[in-house]
Amino acid sequence: MDQHAALRACLAKTLDWQEAHAGFEKVVEAWPPKLRGTRLEGLPYSAWQLIEHMRLTQHDILEFCRNPISRTAMCMGDGDHEDRDASM
Repeated sequence: MDQHAALRACLAKTLDWQEAHAGFEKVVEAWPPKLRGTRLEGLPYSAWQLIEHMRLTQHDILEFCRNPISRTAMCMGDGDHEDRDASM
């Protein structure tokens, strides 16, 4: 097994390991739909908005790695995500 194949195998095993992190479906399976967009007192965002923020951030990180042209827009803060309301 070459070095890259070993690294890919290790990464795949780590991502599939459910003891280090919980999958999205497992986290939200008992979450009542009517509470998904609810903001708790004293907090500026609902949990659903935080999840949407993480999804957008993951996309931006992937795009940053795949597309060097997008790096300038991301670093300059084009404001693309700032006004989105992710509550459901």
